[in-house]
Amino acid sequence: MAFATQWPQGSRRQHEACWNSNDSLAEDSWGELTKEFDMEIQWHFWTRAEQALQEVIGVESFRLACAEAILGLVQKPSNREHEVTGFAATKTSGRISPGVDQESLRLEISQVILEHDSPKYMERAARRMHTLKFKCDLAMKGVAQTSHSDGVSRRVQSMSEDDQTSLGLLYWLAVMFDTVSSSMNHRPLTVSDQDCQHRDSRSEEVDNSHWNIDLFVQDSLDSPTQRTRWPCAYEELAEAVTKSGPVKVLLYRHVAWLQNSLRRGQQGEKVESIVRSAMNLYFYWNATYGQLFRDMVRDFDCVPGRIRSWFVCISGHWHLAALLLAELIETVDKQELGTREGKDQRLGSSTVTRMKETSVNEVSDLARVASPYGNGQSPEPQLPGFHPSVNEGTILTDPWTVVLVQAFSKAAVMLLAKADHYRQYALMEIGGDGLAETIRRAQGCIKGLWFLGKKSDMARGVAGILTRELQFHLGTAI
Repeated sequence: MAFATQWPQGSRRQHEACWNSNDSLAEDSWGELTKEFDMEIQWHFWTRAEQALQEVIGVESFRLACAEAILGLVQKPSNREHEVTGFAATKTSGRISPGVDQESLRLEISQVILEHDSPKYMERAARRMHTLKFKCDLAMKGVAQTSHSDGVSRRVQSMSEDDQTSLGLLYWLAVMFDTVSSSMNHRPLTVSDQDCQHRDSRSEEVDNSHWNIDLFVQDSLDSPTQRTRWPCAYEELAEAVTKSGPVKVLLYRHVAWLQNSLRRGQQGEKVESIVRSAMNLYFYWNATYGQLFRDMVRDFDCVPGRIRSWFVCISGHWHLAALLLAELIETVDKQELGTREGKDQRLGSSTVTRMKETSVNEVSDLARVASPYGNGQSPEPQLPGFHPSVNEGTILTDPWTVVLVQAFSKAAVMLLAKADHYRQYALMEIGGDGLAETIRRAQGCIKGLWFLGKKSDMARGVAGILTRELQFHLGTAI
């Protein structure tokens, strides 16, 4: 219920397009009532869910691990409504700034994200799932030596093959959640590499190695056979999009490996090998799934609705990982933590700059087409046949909203800084339509956040900050 009530259906924010500083926030009494009801019911079920999990924290159960993972997807709602005008007015009076301060802006956004999102439940789910899987593995091998191990062993050994497969899938779901969550929150992995090697690749030789890339990609990185392009048959498209999911998770794992390597003070070839492996994966994606996803963005209205809801989530998540990776590589090169040869090669080809530009542009394109008010189409549902709470815009279907919030906000901050650079140095004439195009893309990301604000207080707050910044520095309204 805490997860489901994130999608309000009766309040003013469900029906608004996006906020403008000239808009009136006055509501009639019915609007106030529905707004209060939406907020209250979200807060009620979230707090009840948190209390229920706390009461059974000592229970070792796969069901409890699943419940923790579900609450980990849910943003903590506000127990009172944040007035958007408060965000728009914050830090503007008396402010004299030469330009967009990216670091300050990122810090302000991160504070809003932290207020509404905590990775602790996802970490608890992964840790509990790992503990239970560990005990099941011991029981299956008859290694457990506890007083109740005989009963546990009998129950585990009597499980059907389907049940054992289901537990394995739940375990891998927790591992994938943990991989994405730890990377984007700059936290340590809950489940180490040697403890989550897939059974098809497990051996003494790989116990201390990173994941088997071939198992996740199921293709050659150097000579890919994945060449699906849109338009194509539904079955072929569904298979290609499904196979892209593990590749996305693998890139997040590379981000986590690189974060951990830098934290441990490693340098030289050890760091460079992770960067090289991540870049090979990145280039493979661009040549295969990246091209397919660009096709679907181009012909968005023609793509089947179910596939649309899949690829928007996967694409948004992928580009957040790519931006995180680009920032880490930038740190590696600035501080000379890799190899000289690798650094020179990347600087010579402007690898990091191109990675950022590509992902920022594709994220803004995604926000434009997946938000109903950003693609210039009629207000008809983008996903007819889907539930009314999500059919208006495809980005509402993502169950893990914070990932898209981070992707859109990170892209918007970079675009605002780029637009401010155009403005400050009078590059409008040199860059032609560069300034207008950059502002348009920034507005697309912010509108995507406003639309996510229909279900997310976090997205609404971040959109308010970015709207204020856009108006303050560039004099442009959403």
